[in-house]
Amino acid sequence: MKELLKELYKSNHRDFEVWNYLWLFADESESIEFSHTELCSRFNIPLSSLSRVLKIYPERWNKDKVLVEYEKVEYKAFKVTFYPKGKKTTSAPTQTIHDDLYDWLKGHYKQIDFDYADMPSHRKYVKTICDKLQKAMKERNTLVTDQSTKDTFQFFFTNIDSWWKDNGTITLPLISKHFTKILNQIKTSKNGKKRDSYSKAAEQIDGIDFGKLARN
Repeated sequence: MKELLKELYKSNHRDFEVWNYLWLFADESESIEFSHTELCSRFNIPLSSLSRVLKIYPERWNKDKVLVEYEKVEYKAFKVTFYPKGKKTTSAPTQTIHDDLYDWLKGHYKQIDFDYADMPSHRKYVKTICDKLQKAMKERNTLVTDQSTKDTFQFFFTNIDSWWKDNGTITLPLISKHFTKILNQIKTSKNGKKRDSYSKAAEQIDGIDFGKLARN
């Protein structure tokens, strides 16, 4: 990493200052978390330029081995991790249940004619919603498998009340935020009677203790 920073110092001193700061103030695990606003202010650099600086160099430096990782860890929080000795690149990960459900959701949103331009950046909420459904299933001693999770997840989304779409609140972050309320609406129809057609997924949803889930 030291040699790479030396080369960067010779070619672009402003970019060097950003990466040198991240390198020097990384913790014992060689990582540092920060906000873009913080770095823009510290180095008097526009956000667009900072984004380029943070993305372009890992692409240049990570060839045979990963030397630097740059990632978003939460809203407005980012993380850079250095691997001074290099981390071997691994083969592409296998498709996970969250990947499968994300692919399914793309078709679902298209089917309901919802233009969702921000969906790629909201992908992480697929796991968040899955985790909430699985937690609720476990609290009812329901067997949680990939298949039962997929069935429940798909039943959940296909039965969300049209009100949410009509009011533009059917994005993944908002569904996650209002999860318990939406789930309760799915469990009970407008007139207070249970929905007529129940698959195993419907029965799992029907048995969820919403009050307990909300308290957690």
